[in-house]
Amino acid sequence: MRELKRAGRIVSCVSLLLAFGGCGSGSQPLQANVSATDRWVALNEDCTNFFLWHYRSKPVRHLTKESIREYAERYLKGPVTHYFVNPTSGLVAPFDSKYMDCMWRLHDARKCKCEGFLRFWVDETRRLASEGIDPYAELMAAARERKTHVWVSMRMNDNHFVKEPDSCQVSEFQRTRRDMTREPGRKLDRGVGAWHYALDYAQKAVRDENMKVVCELAERYDAEGLELDFTRHQFYFRKERERADAHFLTEFVRQARDLAIATAQSKGCGRYGLAVRVPTTMQLCRAHGFDVDVWIREGLVDVVIPTNELNMNDYDLPVEEWLALAKEAPKPVRIVPGCDARVMLESRN
Repeated sequence: MRELKRAGRIVSCVSLLLAFGGCGSGSQPLQANVSATDRWVALNEDCTNFFLWHYRSKPVRHLTKESIREYAERYLKGPVTHYFVNPTSGLVAPFDSKYMDCMWRLHDARKCKCEGFLRFWVDETRRLASEGIDPYAELMAAARERKTHVWVSMRMNDNHFVKEPDSCQVSEFQRTRRDMTREPGRKLDRGVGAWHYALDYAQKAVRDENMKVVCELAERYDAEGLELDFTRHQFYFRKERERADAHFLTEFVRQARDLAIATAQSKGCGRYGLAVRVPTTMQLCRAHGFDVDVWIREGLVDVVIPTNELNMNDYDLPVEEWLALAKEAPKPVRIVPGCDARVMLESRN
């Protein structure tokens, strides 16, 4: 662990290096591509970390296929069994996208004055795209070569930069549809939390916009499953509407389940898994409008990852309660306790 430093996300309790497999309808392990091992140590890769690793090297290095794979291999040479890769920054794509706004095109159109790492990220993704390289696909390919299971991850309501509407990290939808936020009448105030300006999933347009991204990620990347990351960030409905509007998210997860089934058929992979990353307790889940118990009982999800938000690790995570809930599922469900450790490899220098 000596070469692990700051930034990034680890999924699983690293002190245990094991994940718990709670199953319903018997005790069979997940079949086909969802899990081939009883032990999970999963790493969730942020969309910026390996760019940051290159940027912090001395001298600063341009990304290549080889350096991207070098980065992945240094991460994966340990006990990691599953690699979750997040390719998007909210509703903005750092690659050529069918449905999302492209980061460097927003940068050019808005004449953004990015500096430092952010400018490096914009320039490098633009250059890689011009060379026909998708860096996130390269990360996944490196993992597969090491026999590591690969999943693609999407942050379902990322609030980074939402208080800076002219940033190239804010989609046109987020920028122009202020009526779609949790507090539509609120003026921009950089002194308050970004969650005030999060998108409201009770709005059909918001759900449709995000489902297009889910569909693209499932189609674009060669992965064994898709993770819906509801912890980045955890506010999805207007204040005091969380319980009344929770059914909208349940319907969204049902659509994602249908997509997973269709993806398995179209790719001929037998099974395409669906995971959800959620707050650490059912009490917190319900408070935010996540009826995870319903998702489990309806058999909508294959993997549930209860985890903290950002650095607030829960060292008393109620694993037994989650395992008990998993046993109510009509099919096997794996429970993977998580923590946000914020780690990153040092540069090789």
